[in-house]
Amino acid sequence: MRVLVLGLALLSLAALPGRAQTTVVMRGKPKEPSTWAEIKRALRERAEPAWLLVEDPAKPMAGALAELLKAEPLVESAFKVYSSTLEGPLGRELRGAFGWDGPRWALVNAKGQVLLVGTRLPPAPELWAQVRQAGVQTRLEVLEAFVARNPDHLEGRVELLGERFSVAHRRMAPFLKPQPKPVEDEKAPSPELIRPFGDEEDGRIWGRLAAELERHLLSGDFLKTEGWPFLGKPQEVAAFSPAMKAAALKGLPVVEDALRQSPTHWILWSWWEKLATITGGRPLSPLLASFTLLPGQRLTALPPEYILKGYLQRARAAGAWKAIRELLAPRWEAEQLEPMEVLALDIAGKAKEDGLGFSWDNYLGALLEARLRLGETQDADRMLAEILQWQPGSVSLPRRAAAVATACGYPDLAARWGALKVAPKS
Repeated sequence: MRVLVLGLALLSLAALPGRAQTTVVMRGKPKEPSTWAEIKRALRERAEPAWLLVEDPAKPMAGALAELLKAEPLVESAFKVYSSTLEGPLGRELRGAFGWDGPRWALVNAKGQVLLVGTRLPPAPELWAQVRQAGVQTRLEVLEAFVARNPDHLEGRVELLGERFSVAHRRMAPFLKPQPKPVEDEKAPSPELIRPFGDEEDGRIWGRLAAELERHLLSGDFLKTEGWPFLGKPQEVAAFSPAMKAAALKGLPVVEDALRQSPTHWILWSWWEKLATITGGRPLSPLLASFTLLPGQRLTALPPEYILKGYLQRARAAGAWKAIRELLAPRWEAEQLEPMEVLALDIAGKAKEDGLGFSWDNYLGALLEARLRLGETQDADRMLAEILQWQPGSVSLPRRAAAVATACGYPDLAARWGALKVAPKS
């Protein structure tokens, strides 16, 4: 029997026999700098300029500066903005440090020295001209110059890919429907176009990145670096670009060939996921069926959980229920061969009602929904009995299953499943 212990602050995975135990400590986001000393430290670490803003609450400038930085050609810069009110702690500190007697905007270099300063924000072209006269280079320009001097530096080229993507993503803002800021740990809503996106705009925004990405993939250079400056970016917006789609479609077979040689390579899976997202989706089952596995290796362990989760989110949104069932049904059949005892703990270390949540969120809920969406109610019914046999004491199953049945339009089934009596595990 496998044992899995889950907690919010600490994940301790009791691995399969013969493998070491892994402990992963989850930490929160780093705190934003709130003093001038902290800002200067951040400037040195980032090695690039930043904007400082001290504003009068009665005449705010933050919104106006944000709009200016979205406009061409300032959109290419993306320097960090640190802002405060006149009487805020940071505002008082900045006024004292620079001798400002009222509201100010300023651009400082990586050493914290003021390059530009003013009391009124000029129009975007004028502000950009001042930035250029001050000799400031954008991150994109710095990387382009570096790669021009060092054309064989693969990590530099991957950094450049990531920065080109960031700039392209910002340039897409006028074409996209504004989205509310997602709650922490909540998936951001899918982007939507609000006006047509033509070939000329595609070439201007995405063309150079698409050409460089295609070369990076077809040359096999992606196998030689981790690729995170690019892989760490969300690729949903790139799916609106015909140039990026074409590059991804050419690169995917190369990545899939590499995965056949190394089916558990998590960076290759990350490349596959990003490129599949750009193309608008790609079925997983045919790729998995083409793998040759090591003796004792389980196909159901592929792809890695974080890839599977993202794939299922996109497949559910697209209504690809048959593809979901074909992918998850074999995984569930194999999983039942090895009973699992899950001890789920909350942040205080107290046991939760049961340990079903991990498997349910990863794939069981999606498989049950797929079967209901496809009208396979008998298979769905049988699946509940199988879950209880596989993981006895799953007291949350009636509630979880009933919610899925309700969402799929089966009120009678929801009532019956919700009334199931499950004895807690003693």
